[in-house]
Amino acid sequence: MESGIKLNKEIANLIIKLCLSINELKKYCKSHDKEKHICFKNYEDIKNKMDEILRATNTRAMLIKIKELQGFTKSSLKLYKVLPIDYGGRDQTLQTLKVIENRLKILGKLISHQL
Repeated sequence: MESGIKLNKEIANLIIKLCLSINELKKYCKSHDKEKHICFKNYEDIKNKMDEILRATNTRAMLIKIKELQGFTKSSLKLYKVLPIDYGGRDQTLQTLKVIENRLKILGKLISHQL
């Protein structure tokens, strides 16, 4: 029982950290002018997918949504690396996307232990 409580706290803390990372991504997207639209659209998509995770009605649904966001984040990372986008927050944006991707991997593992 105590291990279940510890796991739930770990999941809750990780979800909070993910939300904070997504808000950090928003900050970087607002910090530049030239490519603002591309980055901000990406932030909105990630935020909306995170909202879907939080609205999931059960563990399986949550895991599916986590995997979807993981794939989207991975694709976004590849896109940012390839596109000739040059703005002040580019490196921070890439780093934040990597952090989000890694936290999603951990969250997926923690939640799959509950299945």
